Amino acid sequence: MRRFKKGWTIALVVATAVLAEVFWITLVNLTKPAPENAKPAPQANITKPEILETAYKLAIANARPYIPESIVKDIVDAAYKTDNPLLLLALITEESHFDIFAKSRQGAAGCAQIVPKAWEKDLKKAGLLKGYRDYFDPEKSVLMADYIITRLIKKQGDVKKALMSYQCGNRYKGRRCKRYAEAVFARYGEYVIAAKLLQDSKGKRHVEIAQ
Repeated sequence: MRRFKKGWTIALVVATAVLAEVFWITLVNLTKPAPENAKPAPQANITKPEILETAYKLAIANARPYIPESIVKDIVDAAYKTDNPLLLLALITEESHFDIFAKSRQGAAGCAQIVPKAWEKDLKKAGLLKGYRDYFDPEKSVLMADYIITRLIKKQGDVKKALMSYQCGNRYKGRRCKRYAEAVFARYGEYVIAAKLLQDSKGKRHVEIAQ
C-alpha cells in the first residue's frame, strides 16, 4: 500500500472545524466518569474494511518513516480487539509514533511506552506479561496499554486525569502532564474525524459515537 503523505493528516486537522460537533460530543462522553467495575464505553465501531480505509491509513501517516507498514497494521488490528481502539491509537501515536522498539530515559518501553517498574507486577498477574520482550511485541504492548488505561480511568473517574497519570504516574499534576493529555485528545480527534469523513463520503453509518 502506498504511504499516505503528511497532507492527509493536515487535511484532517483542517476538517476539525467542520466536524467539531462530532469531536466534542465524543469528548464529552469519553470524559464521563467510568461506572463501577466497567470499561469505558467504546468510542467507535468500524467494521474490518473500514479499519483499513481509515485508522490504518492515518496510523501509517502518523508513523515514523522507518516503521514498516506491517507493524502499523499489527498495532491497529490489536487496538481493534479492545473497546477503545481510537483512544489507544491516539496514545500510541503520541507516545512513539508506532515505534515498537522505543525506549525512554525513564525506562518506558515499546510502542505504548509502558514503564515496567510501575506495571510489571499487575501485568503479570493479569496474564498479559511473561517477560521483558513482551513490551516490544506490537499486540501485547497494545493490550497491556488497554489494561493500564482502563484501570486508570476507573481509578481516576476521568479520562484526562487517567492520561496524565499514564504519563506521569501518581504525580500526575502539572503543566507537562496536562499538555500530554491534551496532545492525546488532539490525536484522538484526528482518528474520530477520519472515521466520520468515511461515514459521510459513503453515505452510510460506519461510526457509532458512544452515548
